[in-house]
Amino acid sequence: MVFIFLFIGTFYWYGTNTFPRKRVEFFPKTEPSEAIVNITAPMGTTLDISDGYVTSVEGYIESDMDKLDAVVANVGQRRGSGASSSGSTTTYLSHVVLDFPSWQNWVEKPSEIIKNLRQKLVKMVGVQVKLVEAQSGPPTGKAFNLEVQGEDFSKMINSVEIIKQKIKDIPGLVDLTDDFDRSRPELKVIIDRDKASRLGFRARDIASTVRTAFNGKKVSVFRDGTEEYDIWVQLDQSFRKNQSDLASLFIFTSSGEPVRLSEIAKVDTGPSYGSIRHVDTERTITISGDAFRVPGPVLVMKAQQALKDLELPDGVRYKFTGENKGRQETQIFIGQALIIAICLILVVMIAQFNSIALPFIVITSVFMSVMGVLLGLIVHDRPFGIIMTGVGTVALAGIVVNNVIVMLDFVVKLRKQGFARNEAMVLASAVRFRPVLLTAVTTVIGLAPMAMGMDIDFSRDSPIVFGSESGSFWKSMALAIMYGLSVATFLTLFMVPTLYSLIEDGRERLIKLLSKYTSFENSNNIKAELKLN
Repeated sequence: MVFIFLFIGTFYWYGTNTFPRKRVEFFPKTEPSEAIVNITAPMGTTLDISDGYVTSVEGYIESDMDKLDAVVANVGQRRGSGASSSGSTTTYLSHVVLDFPSWQNWVEKPSEIIKNLRQKLVKMVGVQVKLVEAQSGPPTGKAFNLEVQGEDFSKMINSVEIIKQKIKDIPGLVDLTDDFDRSRPELKVIIDRDKASRLGFRARDIASTVRTAFNGKKVSVFRDGTEEYDIWVQLDQSFRKNQSDLASLFIFTSSGEPVRLSEIAKVDTGPSYGSIRHVDTERTITISGDAFRVPGPVLVMKAQQALKDLELPDGVRYKFTGENKGRQETQIFIGQALIIAICLILVVMIAQFNSIALPFIVITSVFMSVMGVLLGLIVHDRPFGIIMTGVGTVALAGIVVNNVIVMLDFVVKLRKQGFARNEAMVLASAVRFRPVLLTAVTTVIGLAPMAMGMDIDFSRDSPIVFGSESGSFWKSMALAIMYGLSVATFLTLFMVPTLYSLIEDGRERLIKLLSKYTSFENSNNIKAELKLN
């Protein structure tokens, strides 16, 4: 009864106090090694204006320069796209990389620096700024990822704006944005094919001339010793400022006669979509955001609550993806792995003890270990890690049963030697107490350095330090095994003898009942035979 009370009490306390606040996490959160400030200005922004935005960001970082290893700024290019050129079309994109020192040299935690910088970046207007932390572990997608699907873009855009308004104030949700490239001004050259064909022009030739004039074209390479310089042909900036400049562009016929573009084509302005994205053949706009010091599942849960009564237009629907989808798939896998592990243990134990009752005593230790895992989460106020805590729980299923097997096997041997039930249990507990306890203690002590983040480096002044950053990644698994094994071992010394006594007592009563029933049937058969004689 005490075990049942403790088991139910632990689950109740975890379910009503720790779990609603911490929920679950896919991978443990660690301090980032770097952070990237992505700056997206309006399409068509020049390099000079983009450089001004980057300078503003660098000004916000200036007070924290002594806390960083390096700051690298790139103007006019996406990260990893290489150097920009005179023909680049990404002059509106820039990024600033903050490189943090190793954890031993922290002046301030990177998460605190990022938090303060995020508050400063809110002051920037007229430009989209996203502060992204470098992820540790495998890529898991955004902590918050919601896909809006449909066929009518106008309905989808309105739905996206409504959803963003409803969830933008969720605590811990930062850098909320969507991947839809809003309508942007576009110059359209609509060719009059009849006039163009009469003058001997092809649409491809006209397009090539316009592209070279406004975007530029690499035509050759100038070599000076070992150095090479690209040669680009492009109209001067003063001749490509507006729509009339494009309309007055001269295109030469095959005979060398100049013809204005406006004579063979119509130059018009209008809105245009930057891109149209499809997921599973469906038009999709993705709303994404990052979690700042809040587990991703908490954000998803709060977003689901905020969107519970949302009514979308006909043909528009949404679903949560990203990290949430991967987490659900992994959660199912870990659960199936635990069930398979328990079934395999049962099969082996039934074959070993030639009994069905005794293996179920062994399996109770697995439930004891789960109680210990939850107790560890309660004590340290941590979320349940799908990967680390889940793997630790599955591993416990194969670890904690060893102590029960050792004790039960010795009890069965003593019973075969003629010892009474109670005497066999007392003797087995006394003899096996030391190896059972030593096995658990050595395992817990072995995992303690991992749980405390111990780092050993004899090249430092202090060769042994605690709280290493790499240790925080494995801490969840270490704590799960330590607490699960400790609780299961402690309860095993009391629960196994009790359960064995109850099962044996029930078996003896069942044998007595069957023997009485058999005796009663035999006496009735004898009486019936006497009457016949």
